[in-house]
Amino acid sequence: MDGKCTYLGRFDREVDAALKYDEVAAPLGRSLNFPLGSPHDGTSSGRIKGGTSKYKGVSWHAKVQGWTTDIYLHGRRKYLGTFDDEEEAARKYDEVAAPLGRSLNFAGEGQRQSKKRFRNRPVALGVED
Repeated sequence: MDGKCTYLGRFDREVDAALKYDEVAAPLGRSLNFPLGSPHDGTSSGRIKGGTSKYKGVSWHAKVQGWTTDIYLHGRRKYLGTFDDEEEAARKYDEVAAPLGRSLNFAGEGQRQSKKRFRNRPVALGVED
């Protein structure tokens, strides 16, 4: 706000951090993670479809209302696409990760199963470009 970041706290679950951001961002007219009427807008008790995915390399992108997937190659993030289906995005990740010997979401014989790790990250309300 006013060209400065505002600390909003630390959260154990990414969805809780996203909801806190929305709480502060909505009155400012900023884009939201969970617009009113979305699967988890704070009024619904349905399945959370925001933020992280249970699959490695996949996350919900609120702006495009789709599951995006990407992978890091040579220290740079490579965008792999946006999908309507979370599992379809995870399979695209695996398609690129398998030849690289990376752990996979849907491991086959002789391949490593991915275990998605979650970090406890601080959330800040930044200035939009």
